[in-house]
Amino acid sequence: NESFSSRRVSLLCLLLSAVTYCYWPGLFGGFVFDDDVNIVRNESLHLTALSVKDLWSAAWSGHAGPLGRPISLATFALNFYFGGAAPFSFKLVNLAIHLANTMLVAALAQILCQAIVLGRQHSSRRQASWWAGLVVAALWALHPLNLTGVLYVVQRMTSLCTLFGLAALVLYASYRS
Repeated sequence: NESFSSRRVSLLCLLLSAVTYCYWPGLFGGFVFDDDVNIVRNESLHLTALSVKDLWSAAWSGHAGPLGRPISLATFALNFYFGGAAPFSFKLVNLAIHLANTMLVAALAQILCQAIVLGRQHSSRRQASWWAGLVVAALWALHPLNLTGVLYVVQRMTSLCTLFGLAALVLYASYRS
C-alpha cells in the first residue's frame, strides 16, 4: 500500500530527526579523554594529502591491542582530511554512523518480528512488524548508553563494530527468512 509506504518513510525520517535533535547539542563539545591522545596528538592522522601510503600509515598508527583499530583510524584520518581538526566534524560522522545503525536495528527487528512472531501471511501483520521494528529502533537509538559511541569520538570503533555486526545480522536474517 503506497500511503503506508510513504508514511513509513516519514516516520523513519521523524525518528532519525528526533535522534539528531537529541544529539545535536553534544556535537559542539570538544574532544574528551582518549580523543586527545588517539586523534589530536596522533600526527599520522593529520593528512595533508590523500594518498594510499599516508592513509595506510594512519590506519596502523594506533596502539590499541594486537590488531589496533585500522578501520576507525583510517576514518579519523579521512575525517581530518575532509573536515579539519574541529571535533564537530568527527562527532557528526559518528552521528551519521549511529543513524545508519538505527536503520539497521529497525530492519533487523522488523525481519525478526516477521519471521518469528508475526509470520508473513497477512499485510496487517507485516505492518505490525514494521511498527515493532520502528519502536525497537527508537528505544535503541535514544538509549543513553549509545551516547558515548556518538559524542566520545574515539568510540567510533564501537559504532563501526555495531554497523558491521548489524549489517551482517540483517543480511543473514533476510536470507534465512
